[in-house]
Amino acid sequence: MATFNELWSRYGRDRRPANIGATAGGVAIGELDNEIQDVASSYAGLRRDVGAWRVARLGLALASVERILPLVEPPATKAYFVRLAELARATLAEIATDEA
Repeated sequence: MATFNELWSRYGRDRRPANIGATAGGVAIGELDNEIQDVASSYAGLRRDVGAWRVARLGLALASVERILPLVEPPATKAYFVRLAELARATLAEIATDEA
C-alpha cells in the first residue's frame, strides 16, 4: 500500500473527472471528493490535531465511496475514486498510528 504522502502528492496531480457533478446511488460524487480532500488536506497540514469530527467525516465519506464505487462510470472516473478511497484509507491509517 502506498503511503499517505505518496497518495496525497498524487491526488494533487490528478485531474478531477469531467463528470464530478454526477451522482451515483443518490450520492453526489463531487461532495465525497470534497470531504476526503478536506480531511486529507487538514491532516497534511496539522498532522495529528485534525479532531475527532474530521476523522468521523472521513470514515463516513470512505464508506460512501466504497458503497457507490460499483455504480461509478465511466472507467476513468471510477479509477479516480478508487485512488480517492486509497487516500482516505491511508489517511485514517496514518492518523491512527501518528505519534507526533
